[in-house]
Amino acid sequence: TVHSVGEKFNHIGVWKVRLVSGICCLVLFLASVLLFFANVRYVIIAWGLNKFRKFWFAPNLVCNNELADLLSRVPSFPEMQEFRQIRRRSTSNRSGASGNALSPAVMATLR
Repeated sequence: TVHSVGEKFNHIGVWKVRLVSGICCLVLFLASVLLFFANVRYVIIAWGLNKFRKFWFAPNLVCNNELADLLSRVPSFPEMQEFRQIRRRSTSNRSGASGNALSPAVMATLR
């Protein structure tokens, strides 16, 4: 829904998912460097040539939306709450002999 998409953009902006936010900053930096050194007209021509090249050499290619693909990897508020509850439950049930508990190395990466 629209609200979920807004929450996902919010999570990117406030660095809730650090990897995705870092990649977005890197892409924005590279785009600004490209626009600084290259004329916008040349960038648009290269983009248009790439579109025609894809059309002529791979006419059956299925197009995907990169922005929607990025947002599908970012959790919304209800998904984050579920993840926190699962993580809290797994740390409270953790015992040395239990095979269902996550290893300490995995728990360190989830924090």
